[in-house]
Amino acid sequence: MDETDATRTPGPRRGPGRPPSLAEIRRSIKATTQPESLAAFMECASYRPETVRSYSQDVRHWIDYARKQGVDLLNPSDHDVAHFVNVWHTTGPDGTRPRPSVAVRRNRRKALNAYSRHLVKAGASRGYPLANLRVEKDKTRRKASPRTLTPEEIHAFLEAARRMNTPAYFTARMLCDLGPRTWEMEAARRSSIHPTNRPPIIRLGGQGRGAVSDRELGPITVHTWHEYEDWLRYTNPSTPRRLSDPLLMVPHQRFDPPSPLNARRLERLVDRIAVRAGLSDPETISPRTFRQAWIRHGLAVFHLTDVADAVGHLSPSSTLRYSTAGTVPVSPHAGRVRAAVGGSVARGVLLLRAMEGGEPQPALMEKLTLQEEAARLRSDEHLLRELEAARAETEALRRRIDAYETRSGTYRFTQQTPPPVDTETPPAA
Repeated sequence: MDETDATRTPGPRRGPGRPPSLAEIRRSIKATTQPESLAAFMECASYRPETVRSYSQDVRHWIDYARKQGVDLLNPSDHDVAHFVNVWHTTGPDGTRPRPSVAVRRNRRKALNAYSRHLVKAGASRGYPLANLRVEKDKTRRKASPRTLTPEEIHAFLEAARRMNTPAYFTARMLCDLGPRTWEMEAARRSSIHPTNRPPIIRLGGQGRGAVSDRELGPITVHTWHEYEDWLRYTNPSTPRRLSDPLLMVPHQRFDPPSPLNARRLERLVDRIAVRAGLSDPETISPRTFRQAWIRHGLAVFHLTDVADAVGHLSPSSTLRYSTAGTVPVSPHAGRVRAAVGGSVARGVLLLRAMEGGEPQPALMEKLTLQEEAARLRSDEHLLRELEAARAETEALRRRIDAYETRSGTYRFTQQTPPPVDTETPPAA
């Protein structure tokens, strides 16, 4: 128990996992000693909206840290700034308190630098001591590869995966058709393909670990997954499949039971398929390559915000990291693709690849429509089967209650007459 727990004011609890809201920050900052810094900082026109949005969380954490530690927000010491940037950490979704990663530390330094410049411009401070603050270089962040897979290379990759086996073909379809994140390939659950009456999908990796994902697997992948589930049920009839199981279950060898797909197995599978497809430089192809190709093909037709929403990014700046120079040339088929698919980015990417590869447009549109309709029907059948199972379980439980009450002689929970009890009649003397 710390000082804040001992002298807690009545009201909602303020734990380490809940950052202060903007209204709380505005109420806590006094105009006499401190400016309404965060409100003015967020409304400052010299920063782009996505930059302000990404910095505001770190600035909120800094104000909360300064309030709890008794640090002067206008003139902090170099030790306080260094401790906040390099040492201070929030509680993770699993209850752990890990040391902040290099990316988090660099973002905090950028946010405090922008916040300090804002205070200096407002005349409220002489600036934060950031000159001697050092954060090591992030060696894990990879730059966007200049190579983008062409429709011919993607078609060759899918054909090579189809010749290998069904799990490899399904994995290749997931990579090529939807541009999934790494966690969606490794740890997405079967429940994520049924958006109705299911818990929300949780991001398991990245800086937003533990947050709710804003994208659900599309109907095109659902149709492919239903085909894969039929094959998996046919080849492994005795293996139960629960909704909490991973979505991708790939056997190690030909006759092995299916097991979850991790990052290393996914990398090796992509390398094997790329070699069989005869692609140039197969060692440079990774699951991230297909995600980048999907995003760049989407940017060639749709607006940046539409592609960011379709791929599941919280900010358009994250989507721009997958493009080499930040801009993608508009495809000559962009108008026809948008008119044919409307606002569906997933269908637009498939249609653009088919048109650039020479596949006739009407045949592809009819195939996509049939696949989505089949996926919708299969989803309805799945919900009906669950409803029937729940009804059967309820009926069995009601029968058990009736039998128990009949044996105990109490019949309080039903309005019907109790069934006759078989009693053995004593033999006549």
